[in-house]
Parts: sequence; structure tokens; C-alpha cells
Amino acid sequence: MTIYKAVLFGLLFLFSSTLWASEDERKGLELSLGIEMEKTIGIYIHDGFETTKGNPIDYILPVSLSYEISPGIITTFGVELVHQNHDAGDNTGFDRPYFYLEYIQSKFQVGSFIRCHLPFGSKGIAYDAEGYNEPQVDLGLIYHPEFENFSIESKLEYMYTFLCKDKEKQDEVNFSLEPELQITEVLNMFLGLEYTYYFPLYEDSEKIEESTAWGITVTPGFSYEINDQLAVDLSVSYVVAGNAAKNGEANASWAIGTEFILAF
Repeated sequence: MTIYKAVLFGLLFLFSSTLWASEDERKGLELSLGIEMEKTIGIYIHDGFETTKGNPIDYILPVSLSYEISPGIITTFGVELVHQNHDAGDNTGFDRPYFYLEYIQSKFQVGSFIRCHLPFGSKGIAYDAEGYNEPQVDLGLIYHPEFENFSIESKLEYMYTFLCKDKEKQDEVNFSLEPELQITEVLNMFLGLEYTYYFPLYEDSEKIEESTAWGITVTPGFSYEINDQLAVDLSVSYVVAGNAAKNGEANASWAIGTEFILAF
């Protein structure tokens, strides 16, 4: 927990420093508002694919404030308002907010990032009836080469969960690859590929699940830039292989979203 608090304090300091920076010192401040709808169409289990009863829908409103401290260094604070429409009933509230710090070396387009999830949020979304989710810190590497009409963003991320009393702990490794092709000046096409590996599950320092899980998700989509401040994204996500979630199952879904970016 000491490491988690130190990381959180450092990210809070970096983000708060953006608020009192003078106008001349500001390299770039952006407010991002989004609207997303995600519909679960089935569950991919060990034995194959099963259609989900009721096809639950999640409506998500992500909000984030990003600030470029200096060229290549960006800090972000974000939170999501979620409305779940499931068989058990509707549920609305906030997911856990997070702080994010990213650095990319411009010459070689390589960098690293850290994300710290805060222990706040709404019951049923950010935490269950037993209490908040465990503190979590994500560490990762980025490689983002850009060419004339083509770019590739790749990330390798380790999601570390702190072990708490009476709580489950399961770390994850995530590798994502997203090539993007510029079709016109305002229209881009991308294809996301994501591989997730789940480590053994622990509770109170005791391993309660020996087997590990994994999954591969493909996400094709389009991005249309209306102007400098408004973009529309359309994507479809599908789990193509694996037993990718805790308890050995993973959701297959499609999603559509819009994003509004206001630059200061």
C-alpha cells in the first residue's frame, strides 16, 4: 500500500501543477467528453460461444482532462459515468477515476506510461457489496511509429493489483496492437488486436485458482474527424479465442462512440 500511495501522490502532484501553470507555461490542455454504447452479444467460455440472455447494454460517458506538461509528457485525469441495463436491473453510477502519466520520446516514438486507479466510485460499478475493488497500478511501454498515411500504436501493459484482506488479487498482462490507415484527410480506418493473459487468482495470500486464463480480442473500426474539436468513432469488438476473463469467460460485444475534444 505504501508504494500505491507514493505513486498516487506523485500523479496528483503532476496533475495539480497543471492547474496553477501560467498561460505561457501551458503546452496544451484538453477536455475530452465522450458517449459510448456497448452491447454484450454473448459469452466465450471454454467450450465455445454462448448467446447472452437479454443482451445487456452499458451506456458510458467518459470524461478526461489532459495536459501536456512538456513535449512528449502528458498527464490525464479521467472518470466514467456508467449506466448498466442488465437482467438484474438498471444501475447507474461512476466507475473508479484514474490518473495517467505518459512519456513518449519523439525521435524514436517509444515511451512508457503509468495509470493509478483511485479507490472511489459507485456500488455495483466500481465495487461490489463487500467493498471497494483492490488498489491497482498499471505500468506499460508504448511504441507508436508514424508514416505518411499509416501509423501503428502498440502497448505492453502490466496491471498490478495490491493484495488486501478479504479481497481477491489477479494480475494481468495486456498487449495491444492497433495499425491505423488514413483513407482521406478526415477518415481513418483502424484494426485493434489485443491479447490478455491473467495470472493465478489469490485471496488473502492464498492461491485459490491454479489455472491461468487468456484471450484475444479483435476491434476493427473507423474514425471520422468532423473538425478540430469533434470526432466520431465506430468500432466492433469480438473475442475470437481464449478463456479470457476471471472465472473462465469473456464477453463478446459491439460498441459505438463519439468524442468531443475541447482544447484550451
